[in-house]
Amino acid sequence: MPTPTASPYGRNRSRSPGARNRPSLPALARAHPDLADPDGPYGDAMLLWGAVLGRPAPPATDRDDRLDPAFVEWLMGLPPGWVDGLPRRARLRALGNSVVPRQATTALRLLLTRARTRPAHSRPDHADREHTPHARSPRPPTDRNTT
Repeated sequence: MPTPTASPYGRNRSRSPGARNRPSLPALARAHPDLADPDGPYGDAMLLWGAVLGRPAPPATDRDDRLDPAFVEWLMGLPPGWVDGLPRRARLRALGNSVVPRQATTALRLLLTRARTRPAHSRPDHADREHTPHARSPRPPTDRNTT
């Protein structure tokens, strides 16, 4: 499956090489009504992701042939109904401005692993703080306390 864009206008406006050839998620859902169908063109990916999540994909479009927020929730690995209670447009906006939990977890895990495995000499510790130029130096004594 190509990485879709968030723009509902059909094509990405990015200047990155090849980006203009990526369809938007709504355009992809309209072009492939069987997007979530296990027998459709992306069936293997849909089945695999469904197995990871423990639930099959909901329909990609609603009864008006528009991108269904429930499908976007599923693609992102969010629990069903994560953005329920909002109008459709607000649900899609909230999903578009959110983070994929598994991706964020992986990124944080990698960052923490790198931070723990950096050599000690490349990490400032509390003993070195007095010697670093950006460290806060202690305040000189004042005359107020010497009466």
